[in-house]
This record gives sequence, structure tokens and C-alpha cells, in this order.
Amino acid sequence: NIIMVKNIMKTKIWQTRVKITQIPSSLEKQKILNPKTIQLIEIEKSWLFDPFLDQTVYGVEISLNRDFSWVFFLKSGTKSEAFRKGYSLLMFLEENFPGLAGEVSVLPITEFILKQEFPIYELVIPNGPYKGLYYEQDRFYIIKKISHLFQRNTGNFIQFFILWQKDDSVNHVKYGKTSISELYKLKIFVRIIVDKESFSEKKLSTSKLVGQLEYLTMDIKNILGERANFKEIYHNTWENILTNDVFWVNHHDEHTGAKYSYIKKKLPEERVPTFISPGQLDFTFSEDLPLHKAFSLPNENINYFPISKKRESQILLGKVVNKGVLTNNKKSLPIDHFAHSVFIAGQINAGKTSFLGHICKEFYIKAPEIGILILNLGKGRQEGFYKTNIVLKFGSPELRIPYYFEGEYLDKALQETATYLVSALGLRSPCDKILYLVLKSLIRVNGCTPKSLKTLFKGLRKWFREHKYHKKFQTNILRAIQNRVLTLLSNPVLEKTLELTPDFEIPKWFQEWKTGKTVFIDLSMCNIYLKRLLSFAIFQMVKTLTPDIEAGNLQNIIVIDEAHQITEKPITTNPDDDDFISREQLEKIFSSLLREFRSKGLSLIIADQTPHRLFSCVTALPNLKILFRLSHLDNEMFTHNREVQEYLTLQKNRHAIIMNGNNEEIFIIKTIDYFYSI
Repeated sequence: NIIMVKNIMKTKIWQTRVKITQIPSSLEKQKILNPKTIQLIEIEKSWLFDPFLDQTVYGVEISLNRDFSWVFFLKSGTKSEAFRKGYSLLMFLEENFPGLAGEVSVLPITEFILKQEFPIYELVIPNGPYKGLYYEQDRFYIIKKISHLFQRNTGNFIQFFILWQKDDSVNHVKYGKTSISELYKLKIFVRIIVDKESFSEKKLSTSKLVGQLEYLTMDIKNILGERANFKEIYHNTWENILTNDVFWVNHHDEHTGAKYSYIKKKLPEERVPTFISPGQLDFTFSEDLPLHKAFSLPNENINYFPISKKRESQILLGKVVNKGVLTNNKKSLPIDHFAHSVFIAGQINAGKTSFLGHICKEFYIKAPEIGILILNLGKGRQEGFYKTNIVLKFGSPELRIPYYFEGEYLDKALQETATYLVSALGLRSPCDKILYLVLKSLIRVNGCTPKSLKTLFKGLRKWFREHKYHKKFQTNILRAIQNRVLTLLSNPVLEKTLELTPDFEIPKWFQEWKTGKTVFIDLSMCNIYLKRLLSFAIFQMVKTLTPDIEAGNLQNIIVIDEAHQITEKPITTNPDDDDFISREQLEKIFSSLLREFRSKGLSLIIADQTPHRLFSCVTALPNLKILFRLSHLDNEMFTHNREVQEYLTLQKNRHAIIMNGNNEEIFIIKTIDYFYSI
């Protein structure tokens, strides 16, 4: 018994299988010769071909169930031969149908598989001559009808096996060196499995399926009136299909030209094939197929750096998607390409945040001397996305962000401090100029700026009480300072976070960041005014304490996720509205930061879901843009090309367009698998 089982399970042959996972978005064309006019005409390219040029029998297996599957298959003698043929065939298909993608596998065909029995039907197409068939409107449609059948299928398992072989037994009429047409021997079989328990239900479902299959034969006939038909087969057809053994050995009488008489006498009827040319049937990758279609950029431009260049000095982005097909080529960018700031955009679940974590990890490992400061402004508990050295949350004693540092130039520091404080707290002009005067006055009287920000704004309130302005403005500004600003600054945690030390001590986390550590600061629990105030206090501290250096030398990075929290455009365009005025001033500050940080060896990596809501400088100034799937409202900000806009709208998860202004590259990647711990 053991020997019998081993014999049954022993591999008889190997089957090469190339599963098609993506088809071209547009139909490829080929030229054939019309024998009536002796002129070349253009038709859709057929996959009825003979790439190995050795009388190979090829097959396509189309399976309809809950999904739609398309597999090319061949017979092979060994496992290694099966793989070799599979990759050769796949590359041939990719070359002839740009945008096509597939997966190669091999299947051991055992005696057990060969001896299985199923209802097998054959779709018999009558031999020619046919009427017309040199133009698209005259073509017989089988694949299109199979696709339509899939839409109507109710879960039954249907398999189509289309097998063909280049026919070399026919003396083609030739004009010069050009053959009128290529002929192929063709066989089409159908296997059906009805998922019903009772005999009556199974019989009814089978009848229904056979009726649907008959639909495939309609409109297929030759000029003699012979029509295609379905018939059930009983002679070991399943084994013949799996072994690609459905045709006879070619026979041809060169004197009489007879092709069929000898064959029909010696072979069963089902062994006699139809002779067909590629243009007569819709054996093409048409848009009707329920398979994923390739989308590609019309203006792709990608540079590959020399192999000799060290990978350690490059940041890995992901695998290149070339002409809509995912490749194994990994794309990296030199670290200095990140020195001109980066903007990353993408809708929810498109892969933006994981990619951001991956980029930070790349810098953590490959450039440990470059410190990364991550400002988390959106959801909480995001630190697990990043590889960090220090994690600080609002309220942590270690999180100190002094609101003021003197820097190299006192007057400049006072002006910039007054501007960011007033803008972040939503106050309008001329509060910034007045706060600057208050700061100078307090320094003149006390010898230094006040320790507490609350004390400083009490000084601003006193100024407005002592200096009379227009009554309406005076009332509004005093109400805003009292009810909004001083109420906000009464928060003891905020007061402690922003207070100054007597010796203007630089926070430890800042020093660690400057020496190459990755610092994660979580402000997700803060309201919008706190986020603005704390973020711009950090920016001012960085700007003041970082001297200018030689351009191109990247030393530190600031990452801002959910950037709209602090860089969102005002809803109103009313120039007298306080919110409009303060946000307009914030945009000027942020634009200045983007321009000035470059000379200080600093770069911003900014990420958000809705670019159209952000300050224009956020999307315009960064040289490197990484765009995941976006809405029409967002994608038109980056390109006026309709095809690129469509691609951005339909882009797969984890696929992103890279627009690299450093060297005018534009290409697509699929991001690297990234593992994190939330």
C-alpha cells in the first residue's frame, strides 16, 4: 500500500505556471498583412505566439470563481526547467506588453492529479475560411465573453483551458519575405464544478452553466455556415490538458497540399484542431479583463547611482515601479538630497506615516551624526513608529522650551520673539511691534526679560491700558489678552515648560539632538494654541542657537507630522480678521524658517494628509516631494498633467511618486516593508 501511494504521489511532469497579476492599461498594437489588399494593417497585439520557436504547446488557464485568475502554463521535464521556462516566458510577456506583471511558480503533476475525473467540455471552432476578420469589428470574441460570464457567475468553479501550438505544416503564401499570416493549432476546453449537494440542484446548475457556455459560441462561424459548438469529452482529456498533449504530430502532403484527410482517418475527432491566426480571435489583454491595470507616469525620469557609491551615504526609499510594473531595483537618494527640506503627502492608510518612520530609521542607522527632532502634532502614541533615543511628552519635567534666547544679535532676537509669540497666540498687528517695545522696556528696567511668559503678557496688557488706541481696537485687544492669552498662560505646566532660567540654560534634549540623537516630542494632547506656541518656540530656539554653516552640510532634521496643526491656512480671507492676520504672519515666519534653515545645516521633513489646507510655502519650497495617494483637490497642486493627476488619485497603498528637484527626477516607488511597535 505504501508503494502504491508513493507511485500515485510521484511527480510525472512539472508544470510551469506564470500567473498574471497586472495587465497593461492600454492595448498594444501589432501589424499584420491583409491578403486581400496585400497591405499591412494594425490590430491589437495577440498573446497567441511562439516565443520559444520549438513547437512548444502553450496554454492559458482562466479560472472563474469568487475571483478571476489568469495563468500561462507549459509542460516541463524537471523542476529547474520549469522555473527557467517560466521566467523566460514572463520576461517575454513583459517586453511585448509593457505594464504587464506576473508571478512564476511550478506545479508537480502527480499520477493522483492526472487520474482525477471532471466534466470536460470542448469549445469547437470551425476551420476557415471566415468572412472578414481583418478588422476589429469582424473579430470573434471569446475572452470578452468569458469576462462577461465572470460577472454573471454565482460562485461556481469554471476553468477555461486555451491551448495552442505554432503550425509548421502549412506552406504559407508569401510575398517577398513577408508571410500573409501565422497559423496556430488551437484547442479550448472547459471544466466545471457545481457546488450543490442534491443531484437535482447540481443537474439544474450544470444545465444553466452549459447554457451560459453556449453563449460563448454565438456569432462564431465560417463562410460555409458551420458554427462553433460545445461538446462533452470522455477520452482522458484532463490528463491531456495538464500535459499539454492535445495535438497530433504535424503531417502534410507537399504534393497535394492535403492537411486533414490523413489525420481524420487516424485520430479521434477531438484530436483534430482548429487552425487560427492571431488576428481572428480577441486573444488580447483588453480593458474588459477583471485584472488590475497598470498605471504609469508619462514623464518618468530616474537616475541610478553608480554601484561604487557607498550605500551607507544613501537613504533607501523603496523598490522602483517602472512603467507601472514593480521591479526588484531598489532606489536610494544621497543624504544631501534631503538637505533642501522634504514634503510628504498622502491620504489616510496610504502608507505615509510608516514611510516617515522608515526614513527616520534610515537616518538613525546610516547617519547617526545627524540628529532628528520629531514633533508629533496629531494622534497620540505615535512614538512606536520611530526608532528614538529620547521620548518627551508635554508635561514631562525634561521637556523645557524656553520662550526666548538672546542669540548673537539682541535686537533681532527680541523682534523675532515678539513676532512668533503674538502670531502663535492669535493676536493681530500692531501687537508684535508693541510686544517688542515691552520686551526692550523690561530689559531696560530689570536688566533681563521676564522669567515667565505670563509676566510678559501682563506687561503687554498694562501697555494697552496706559496707551489709548481706537476704542474698538482697544476693547478687543484687551479682551483677547485677558480671556485668551493670560488664561492659556495660567496653565502651570505650560508656564513651567516655557519659563527662562537665570543663566539661559540650554535644555538637555536640545543638546542631545544637536549631537545626533533622535528626540520625539509629543504635543498631541495640546490644543491648537498650545501646539502653535510650543512649536514656534522650538523653531525660534533652533534658529537662534544654530549658527550658519557651509551650505550642503546637513547636520540636523526636524520632522513635523500632521503639519496642518500649525501651518493651516486661515478659513477666512477677511484682512481685518484676527485669525487671518495671525496666520498670515505665521506663514511668513515659517517661510523664513524654510529658507534660513538650509544655511544652518537644518532640514524640515513635513508630512500631511491634505496639502491644499497648508501654507503655500510648505508645499512649494521643499526640493524633494514624496506623494502618496491624494485627492484631486490636492494632486493638482503638484502637477498640471492630467495623467499624473489621475495616477495620484488611483495610486496603490504604499506607492508614491518621487519628485526630486535636486536632479529633476520623477519616478514611482513602492515603500519597503517597515515594522514598528505601537
